[in-house]
Amino acid sequence: MNSADDPDHCDFILPAVIRRGELTVAVSTGGTSPAVTRAIREELDDYFTPDYAQLVAIAAEVRRRLKANSLGASADAWNRALKGDFRRLIKAERSEEAKNLLHKILGAGS
Repeated sequence: MNSADDPDHCDFILPAVIRRGELTVAVSTGGTSPAVTRAIREELDDYFTPDYAQLVAIAAEVRRRLKANSLGASADAWNRALKGDFRRLIKAERSEEAKNLLHKILGAGS
């Protein structure tokens, strides 16, 4: 019989999962401490606020637009672009402005 909280007698583990739109974050201790897994997931649940779903959706849309125009951006460019004003616009629920800013930053850097 498999039991996720008895790792010595089962062949699977169940991570604690946080979902924000297309963002999925999984936490696991490899089955050694489900209580620790749960505690960490609860901490991360507060960190990954609902605006992360919008952040991921906008980044995905901008990435598709760039690719459709045969443009690309380096990982460093993405890392810089996803900070600062872009994040402030997401938190302020100004999605269209955030999308345009991200496209402008990344498209200009290509």
